Amino acid sequence: MKSHLFKKISFILLGIILVACSPSPQQQTSEPVSAASTNQVESSPSTVPSPTTTATAEPSPTPTQVPLPEVIDNETIKDLQVVRSFMLSGEGSFKLMKSSISPDKRLLAGWGCTYQEGSNGVCESPLILLNDMETGKVIHKLEPLTTIVSAFKFSPDGKTLAIAGCHTPIAYYGQYDTTCIEPRVWLVDTEIGEITHELNGYNSIVESMVFSPDGKTLYTGITYLKADNYPDSTIRVWDVASGNELPEMQPAVENCNKVTPYFSPNGKYLITHIYNPCNGKGKIDWWDMENPISKAIYSFQGIASSVSPDNTKIAVMESFKNLVIHIYDLQTGEKLQTIPPGLREYTKWNFGFTPDSKSLLLTDSKSDKGEGYAIVDIASGDLVTRIKPAAFELLPDAPYSFSPDGKLLVIFGRLGDYRVISGDYDPKISAWDTTSWKEIEIPQPYFPLTPFDWPISLTFSPDQKKLLAVHDYDIAQFGLPVEKMDPAREFLIDYLDKLSNGKYSEASNDLKYSDASIIAEWLSGMLPGVKPENKSAVLEALCTDDRFPCQKLLNVTYQAQTLPDTYLFRVQFANPDGTPVVWPPCHDLPKDKYCDFRTEFDYTVQMQPDGTFKILDTLPYSLWLDQ
Repeated sequence: MKSHLFKKISFILLGIILVACSPSPQQQTSEPVSAASTNQVESSPSTVPSPTTTATAEPSPTPTQVPLPEVIDNETIKDLQVVRSFMLSGEGSFKLMKSSISPDKRLLAGWGCTYQEGSNGVCESPLILLNDMETGKVIHKLEPLTTIVSAFKFSPDGKTLAIAGCHTPIAYYGQYDTTCIEPRVWLVDTEIGEITHELNGYNSIVESMVFSPDGKTLYTGITYLKADNYPDSTIRVWDVASGNELPEMQPAVENCNKVTPYFSPNGKYLITHIYNPCNGKGKIDWWDMENPISKAIYSFQGIASSVSPDNTKIAVMESFKNLVIHIYDLQTGEKLQTIPPGLREYTKWNFGFTPDSKSLLLTDSKSDKGEGYAIVDIASGDLVTRIKPAAFELLPDAPYSFSPDGKLLVIFGRLGDYRVISGDYDPKISAWDTTSWKEIEIPQPYFPLTPFDWPISLTFSPDQKKLLAVHDYDIAQFGLPVEKMDPAREFLIDYLDKLSNGKYSEASNDLKYSDASIIAEWLSGMLPGVKPENKSAVLEALCTDDRFPCQKLLNVTYQAQTLPDTYLFRVQFANPDGTPVVWPPCHDLPKDKYCDFRTEFDYTVQMQPDGTFKILDTLPYSLWLDQ
């Protein structure tokens, strides 16, 4: 509870607690790339209530930013910055357990629950939330619907959300394999937040689903585990409009099989990844949907697969022990090429075709040793090049994303050993021209993730105007700047000038708490004898701390619009000799010690409905000296 409160307070008090992002050079892969991805299930309390939905109230009107005018391409990516940044939250001590983003990147569905201190990890009050990705606001709440959500899936147009779930008497965080009862699937109209159909008759948990490319049909995966009394062994097919069941599909499964279906990009082929967690083996089957029959037309041993963008080829990794990748012709099943395991040591499922369908991108542990990701030519099987950022390291399982036009590749990484924090540790983005495979030098945008995190998803929006990064609670949308922020900037400069000159009463009028009760709870233990509601006294106590007093502003080093009404600024303060102030608690510690060393500090400015500005939650940084 304490660590959760610390994180929540950290985000509220500091906006987003990350720094040290000075300019320097520089998806989750789509389902077809990693059909072997597993959907984990967690258990939770209670009886089966009747489904109901609640639409949350619309937020108060706030200024709206003009839509982004340009796409992110090989030239404009040099101006990349954060255009939206927020942390998902529910009610009370909310823990997000599973999430899914709509194909158009407008909506995020999240399942989680609240817990109380001393509850021993018991999940209470399960929630299913639908969030607007532009504002981070909850637009629909489905409660109570089910205790456990085993899978989410949006239709291609984002207008229908399929929710697979089941019930259990009690659930604990981190325990995903608890047997639950009454598995079923709900279809939800995302525009009005109402359930349109409940799909029943399952005897096994549904852990994967896929819509047909036209969104008219839903296919649900299989969990065939006799030991857990999960006997379903067919892919069930549903008409989305009516909720009626259509003829099922019958993959050749055996005990301890999990079947995950996905479509080729053009929808002609349905691919099923059949994995046996009991022995670690698997196979990849596919059906010709233009000439549907009850059996797969081809089947090959494999634990992961990816279909080429031109819909002609499929890459299949053979096994955990043998990392060889075979390339097959989708129409004939003919083997076209075999990529030997010598080009990599471990792929972490993360491989896929390049946009021209002529090469494979392979992520592997050699990137940790400075050799980068491998680009392999399919026709010859030869190594074309390696993707190795000039300014930072790649992680073997970090996500990457190709732009919709296929001309740009972005990859996530970081500088230095992420387990030892010292100096510039912020996450990084590397951009590459896919024609020349040359790195594009870009200034690093602010990346609102904690130093120990990296995104589980990194993907472009379909219109290529945003790059979306998601990690658990934290959402960041990168784009191009569209308007000047001079009024907000000048407001911040004036506020910091008041603090450095001891005008605490005047400065207190510029400060706004987004949640006064949480701020008060936090400050009551931090500043004994100071009433948290007395903002002037709080500012004076923090600014007169001899260890880190409020200094004069030296420079504004970074600025971005993180929400339609919210602006992020990163600043430096000046020592008497004109040099930048360095965060003092640990900059002289040995490098093997945790160090939150920084020279730049984040401040959040919010425009109010009447057009005025406020400093949002950001208190002087001496508050954190003893943390």
